[in-house]
Amino acid sequence: MDVGQGRDRDRAAHTQTWTILRTRLGWSRQRPARRAVERDEDAIVAWRETEWPRIKK
Repeated sequence: MDVGQGRDRDRAAHTQTWTILRTRLGWSRQRPARRAVERDEDAIVAWRETEWPRIKK
């Protein structure tokens, strides 16, 4: 047996297991949005200019 095939089978079994568990628990495949709706660009810029250099030291 090819080692690559075994890994693919293990990955498929792992994915299937999590799908079953997620379904039984009533969970969905939620993924976070790329950016928060409440994101405040001005506050981020101010933080990056004042706090980040201090933390980076």
